Amino acid sequence: MIKQSISFAALAFALVSCSSMNSAWQESRQLFEASQLLTTTAIRRETRWVIPAHASFYIARSQHISSVNPAHANALTELLETAVSNSFSGVRIGLFPESPDYALRSAQRAGSNYVVYPRLLAWDDRLGTWTEILTSLRQDSNEEIVAKVGLDHALVQLIILDTMSGKQVDIARIESGSGWLSLYDDEPATILLPGLLEYFDSLRV
Repeated sequence: MIKQSISFAALAFALVSCSSMNSAWQESRQLFEASQLLTTTAIRRETRWVIPAHASFYIARSQHISSVNPAHANALTELLETAVSNSFSGVRIGLFPESPDYALRSAQRAGSNYVVYPRLLAWDDRLGTWTEILTSLRQDSNEEIVAKVGLDHALVQLIILDTMSGKQVDIARIESGSGWLSLYDDEPATILLPGLLEYFDSLRV
């Protein structure tokens, strides 16, 4: 009986210790994120709709993004393809920039169940590595370089449309920012991808 009591006490102590360590880790991470030391991601959804894993998606190329910055449009399309493919079986990519209405028609012709229509609200690629700074030294003044040094930031709005009805299934805002401790490897694409992966994983049944 005494041995059993000791065993239960040891088990309880171990569980409390693990719980305390986990809480301490979570609190430390939240502190680091609040201090902008680690990369942060925030996802806001308008609905809690879920979609079967066998559903197929059509990733549209936004007219606005393509006209303002084709390079950012291509980078975002690649990120979306990676994120959607990670959670769903069927993915098609639009060949040309389209409006939401034209994207729906293209998705219907392609036989896709849902449309992903992106809006790029922020894509701030700051100077954060020595390579970027040295490259900037060749073409910018010291004042311009200092103004460009900082944390990267990306904000994307995703509109998910049902192909057949044309109705909005969900609207999500995914925002990511780099931290001072992760600055060396960061750029808008790398900090945004984890949030996109998490969002499409939350869409899957």
